[in-house]
Amino acid sequence: MVTNLPVPTSVGYLAPFWLDTICFPIEEGREQEAAMRLMRDTYEKASAVLVLDSSTLTLSTTDMNGDVEILMRILRSRWTTRLWTLQEGALAQRLFVQFANGPYDVQEGIKRIQKNANMSIEYTVIPMILKAFLELRVFRIPTMSTEQKLTAISRALQFRATSVETDEPLCLSTLLGSDTQKIMATPPKERMQRFWNSMSGIPPDILFLNRSKLSEGRYKWAPRSFLRAEADIPSQIGSLTYHDHTESVARLTNNGLQLTAPVITTAFTWSKPVGDAFYIFALKDYEMNGDWYWIQTDMSRAKAAEKYSQPADRCDHVQERLRLLPYVSRSKERLFIMIQSQESLNVRAESEAILLSGTSAAELISAQLVCSASVTKLDMFRDWQQVSVLEKFKKSNWPNIESVGNIAHDGRTGNLYVCIGTAPVPRQLCIG
Repeated sequence: MVTNLPVPTSVGYLAPFWLDTICFPIEEGREQEAAMRLMRDTYEKASAVLVLDSSTLTLSTTDMNGDVEILMRILRSRWTTRLWTLQEGALAQRLFVQFANGPYDVQEGIKRIQKNANMSIEYTVIPMILKAFLELRVFRIPTMSTEQKLTAISRALQFRATSVETDEPLCLSTLLGSDTQKIMATPPKERMQRFWNSMSGIPPDILFLNRSKLSEGRYKWAPRSFLRAEADIPSQIGSLTYHDHTESVARLTNNGLQLTAPVITTAFTWSKPVGDAFYIFALKDYEMNGDWYWIQTDMSRAKAAEKYSQPADRCDHVQERLRLLPYVSRSKERLFIMIQSQESLNVRAESEAILLSGTSAAELISAQLVCSASVTKLDMFRDWQQVSVLEKFKKSNWPNIESVGNIAHDGRTGNLYVCIGTAPVPRQLCIG
């Protein structure tokens, strides 16, 4: 197989090759540490990487309908579902996949489909293949920042898995070029924290990934894993976004993740239960002018969420729902809503968000992540029914600026119904 690869070799000599299964030291020790430390060089400096996958070894490319089908089979092979195989495709100078009739040059196949003139697939299947290939090969682009590479990792790993979960930070550090030796020297259960410590900057969108979080101190915002948790189920809802400006980068400090983001500050101090939806009236001035926002919460991953029976609309039955009960020990902590995209809120009147519980001192909000949410800015024409009901409530309960401290709750459920807040403005946050 190796001799069939179109790579340069010395005359009269076989090309040396590395095969993880037989070359990587099994026993822990100096040899294994050295192999792990050099793993990036192993793949990045190799003349070529040949992928051996059981799903392609028995197939012949001559029986397929051109490069599009071949590449689709590669993208749907078991090779794309395992953690450690990511670096094989991501770091290789030239990438080949072995089929029954010989090796297939992936880069050359990509070049050919870009010239494909078949309209039925040019705007459907081909863009999907090119996107998957770009996100796989982004680690070889010298101008890509570490934060942008982490974004690519999060997308690639959501469909991958491993039998040893503590291997994930080792693989991540290899792909990002971090100090793998320090992570190997860290106790396995603490390796993910060590990985986050090694990051000079972190994409703020990491907060919006609906993933299980770490439970330790200043890392409570951080995903425990990017990997697929169950068979055929991607690891996360939502995805990180590529940014090309440093202003958007978050930094890990001794107290947590520090960043600047648009925030709605509310007058709510967790005195009532918070259900799956409520409204905020964002004041603009002392004349009680402002905008209405509808907040929908996702309690499914909130640790403090408890089940309760909620009356169903237009019938006498009840529904099992989740809500957050009042934080007795956090009576001074306010509810903050961090907006993922101010541009999306301005243009489409909606954005993903997260609920935060914390305090505001001087210029900094210190808070803890509660759960994910979505924010919709209500329009007086499009949402006229909701707005008219809310405006009637406002006139009856908040006749002037002195009365805005009152918090309204739903009479049937006891959950928060509406409260006063500010318009979204950029604020400095530290999320622990």
